[in-house]
Amino acid sequence: MLRSFLTRTGLAAYVGRLWRPDVEDALKPVRKDVRLLLGQVEELQALLAQTRQLAARADRQAAQVKLTAVLNREQCHCRARQ
Repeated sequence: MLRSFLTRTGLAAYVGRLWRPDVEDALKPVRKDVRLLLGQVEELQALLAQTRQLAARADRQAAQVKLTAVLNREQCHCRARQ
């Protein structure tokens, strides 16, 4: 009921125009913080991708070292039997 009265009389639009600059001023620091956080998230995503690549490389190297150790042990046992 009150809303329809304010809309019919144009008071709702008038009050909205009065509040808009205050809201915009209040939102400026929030928008700045959001932009900063978005930049940090993008940076973290890039670092995570690099970390995943390094971890995958380390896993491959560890598997190669393990296989080399196993093969060396097998070769030593084969030579010892001969």
